[in-house]
Amino acid sequence: MTISEIKSIAKETFGGRKQSLIECEQYNISVVGGPGLYGDFEKTFEIAVMTKDGSFITKNFVDGLSDDVIGYYSIEETENFVNRLIFSN
Repeated sequence: MTISEIKSIAKETFGGRKQSLIECEQYNISVVGGPGLYGDFEKTFEIAVMTKDGSFITKNFVDGLSDDVIGYYSIEETENFVNRLIFSN
């Protein structure tokens, strides 16, 4: 999945923020950005992995992560992370 594809499924939330929700078989991947978030949704992105009931499980996929989200991922990092999860699912 490319960043263009990720952006094409984005929904505007509130305050100029955007979210793309990628539904996988076992979990969902949220890619967001905008004011007040850890990414601008143009060149940097905030990513979270969640169970189907909304519990954060991002730490299960990133060694040493101490937060529920990954912040300020570049376009390449975002594409690589999302594709790794999609194709390992």
